[in-house]
Amino acid sequence: MVMIMVMMMMKYKDMLFVPNRYYQYYGNRLIQGPRPIEHYGLPANLSNMDAVLIWGGNGRTYFFKGNKYWRYDDRVNKVDLDYPRDISSTWKNVPDNLDTATQWHDGLTYFFKGTDYYKIDDFSIQVAAEYPKRTGREWIKCSELKKSVEQPKSNGSRTFDRTSLFRTFLSASLLSVFIFLVLW
Repeated sequence: MVMIMVMMMMKYKDMLFVPNRYYQYYGNRLIQGPRPIEHYGLPANLSNMDAVLIWGGNGRTYFFKGNKYWRYDDRVNKVDLDYPRDISSTWKNVPDNLDTATQWHDGLTYFFKGTDYYKIDDFSIQVAAEYPKRTGREWIKCSELKKSVEQPKSNGSRTFDRTSLFRTFLSASLLSVFIFLVLW
């Protein structure tokens, strides 16, 4: 069984969603949880959600699962009445079945799926030109790491030194864990 965790960082609280439950934190102090997501005003069919983010375009919270998204009203702690909607109906060229999404420190919205990420133009609510791009290359600079493990052969082709490749993979994995912990 794969456990997917989705984090949402808000001004005064951090939310951690795991399959059908949520935890609420203030800093590193647990305020409540685990509690069923229904206690947060979310429908049961939103369990195992793919992504959640507070969108900078309007400051509202959005939950994503499969090809649907829900807009959440933080003032009344429930999903808006006319939701869910198809992702493609509003978020132009954003793929279904996301891995995660975030409002990054640069104030822009990013969606991640597989090895790619998508930057959103928050005014047109669509994927920006020249996207998607490779996550590893752009976010953790894997192309630079790759160069250090490639070994040229005499015939001009390239091979990989397994030890260096493993160290690169380990470094990238540790970097990912570090980024997760810093954001948490």
